[in-house]
Amino acid sequence: MLNYDAILFDVDGTLIDSAPGIINTLKEVFDKMGVDTTHVNLRRYLGPPLRKSFGEHFTDPALIEKATDLYRDSYAVKGSHEGDAYPGAAEMLQHLKAAGLILCGDGDAADRIRLCAERDWRITFTGQITPEAAATYVESATVLVNPRPNGEAYTRYSFPSKNIDYLLSGKPVVAFVLDGMSPDYRNFLFEARPDCDPAEALRAAIEAAIQASPEEVTRRWQAFLRYASDRLLARTVAETILRISFDGEE
Repeated sequence: MLNYDAILFDVDGTLIDSAPGIINTLKEVFDKMGVDTTHVNLRRYLGPPLRKSFGEHFTDPALIEKATDLYRDSYAVKGSHEGDAYPGAAEMLQHLKAAGLILCGDGDAADRIRLCAERDWRITFTGQITPEAAATYVESATVLVNPRPNGEAYTRYSFPSKNIDYLLSGKPVVAFVLDGMSPDYRNFLFEARPDCDPAEALRAAIEAAIQASPEEVTRRWQAFLRYASDRLLARTVAETILRISFDGEE
């Protein structure tokens, strides 16, 4: 069996369900700013930038900044502690921590992750890094993992763009095939099965990726490159959008 130096994970919204803390903090801010959220679906603000979300309710840039500052101050104290790890995520990380775990990025879970890193010397949290640094981490990894499962509507019908970045790297990629993704991706990914416990599904898929021969990894990578060339180029995507808009096809 080959030796591997690193396995990369996305965190916020994938390993950690941060939705409860985000929604509670949004409601608190809107209440303070005098916005009635009785008929507002706050879940649609999971993901977009804060200023864009607040911009739907305030036209004054000063009010948007005020709401953003209120959100960040409150989330750091309360909201960041109101989310839970997705089922099986904590157990999976516990098995990996002994080998060391490097977490990169920023977002709603940053304070919580930073606290974990302070308490456990085996966890390194870099915070926000440059695209060049991220590319270095991806290049040094042997297996790339996107653990986002089919769960809530937001994740079920999203398309993780990280999957494309990971697949272009030529490394074996482990991920769930979400409902919003083409079944073709089963030919490129080492798929985590959706019909069993998420932690067990990821474990089995990671093991399969680790044990795959270099020829098999290369085959999947080259198949994705052909798929990307045929389906994902900007011109092809634009033509598909035009067909949908004007012809009602697809």
